[in-house]
Amino acid sequence: MDRNNEARGKGSAATGQDEGCDWLSILPCLDSPAMGQERRRELDIDRTEAARLGQAAVAWSRQGWYPDKVGKQVSIAAQVARTAALKQSLAPDAGLPKVPEGVAPKETRVQVSNETTFQAAHRLVSKGSKVLTLNFANGISAGGGFLHGARAQEEVLCRSSALYLTLEGDLMYSFHRSRPRPDSSSWCILSPEVPVFREDKGTTLDEPWLLSFITCAAPVAPRVGRELSAILLRERIQRVYSIARAFGYDSLVLGAWGCGAFGNDSQSTARSF
Repeated sequence: MDRNNEARGKGSAATGQDEGCDWLSILPCLDSPAMGQERRRELDIDRTEAARLGQAAVAWSRQGWYPDKVGKQVSIAAQVARTAALKQSLAPDAGLPKVPEGVAPKETRVQVSNETTFQAAHRLVSKGSKVLTLNFANGISAGGGFLHGARAQEEVLCRSSALYLTLEGDLMYSFHRSRPRPDSSSWCILSPEVPVFREDKGTTLDEPWLLSFITCAAPVAPRVGRELSAILLRERIQRVYSIARAFGYDSLVLGAWGCGAFGNDSQSTARSF
């Protein structure tokens, strides 16, 4: 969503203006059976191929170039170096830049769409928005299982971009591993201007494009307890919003955060967003 911006994520939404909220507009939902079928086709990659894509993405990011569809080398060295320099690891108690006083609030537009994270983000980037995309993180393992063929949202992001290089070795993961239960925390990793070099289905791009990510982990609801997990997730949503605002992003790409393997309730999470 954005303040003069839009939020994208799979689901459905009503249209029209929220009663009594003249700063909030709900845009028409973008969804259809055909869109659903297309999303399934795009993401239908077997585990062996997904693992190969993940391992290649790391190798390309480290070497600073990738081969396009015809084998031509496309350099990403400068972009990878820049995102590594700009990356910030924001512990739960880390202070944030102050938002300038006197900034007038803008209209916030919210839209639910049946698109992948990259499709929604690219659409907003193409319109000139300053976009921040939420990475639904594994709290104890950078990139989740993308090197071994896992195919959830974080894994698609990491196998298609240089995001993993900004996550590996971060203190967030050891902090979460030391916790007595799988609740993670509101620790966030901000990875600005990461080069994206693949489509969701694995095809390499002729030219990379840049996208900023915020990486944060949801609690594992079945082991933490659904009621507590919903409270913790709501607090993390607020933290994500605060970071986005503090660093000047005007558009957010969100989604069903923690509502897959982590077992959080999708309707409760949607209300919290």
